[in-house]
Amino acid sequence: MKSDLMSLESLMNSRTVLVTHGPAYGVLDAGVLDQPCGSSSLAELLNRCALRAHVHGHIHSQFGRIGRTFNVASGGRKRAMIINLETMEHEVVVENGLL
Repeated sequence: MKSDLMSLESLMNSRTVLVTHGPAYGVLDAGVLDQPCGSSSLAELLNRCALRAHVHGHIHSQFGRIGRTFNVASGGRKRAMIINLETMEHEVVVENGLL
């Protein structure tokens, strides 16, 4: 994974929105027993690159946002996240409307 991410790095800039299945290590990645389970290679990339946003899923219990990282995993719940990439404001949409 590290070599794949490194091959993409030159294509990334402050307008890039990186979408991955899983999280970076240490950000919205608490898994079993609240232990971090994200990718350290992805965390290194995000620390080196000034991306606009990183959007991921996989960790259902960590739905939300920290900084420029958005975990949109719904885990069977009827919810989604709307992200305005210009302002970086976001809204959570649930089955019966906005949260």
